[in-house]
Amino acid sequence: MNDGSGAEAREVRAAGCEARSREAEAREAPNREAEAHEASAHAREARAREEMACEKERSEADNRESRAREARLSEVADQAEACRNMVW
Repeated sequence: MNDGSGAEAREVRAAGCEARSREAEAREAPNREAEAHEASAHAREARAREEMACEKERSEADNRESRAREARLSEVADQAEACRNMVW
């Protein structure tokens, strides 16, 4: 089930890269202290959004793995039940 979270995470990472790039550019110009401060704030926000998107991606992957594991266990239990029924 792909709900686009991978695309969302890529967009968030791209925005983070752009924010960090603006931050670096602003730091290079000594007379742009306000711009540098604003760019730093944007970069911090972008990093936080990026981390949240990555955490969401990890959580969704963990959930998919858990559902797959449960499905495999259920299948094995069904097979064991079928074997028991064949013996009796």
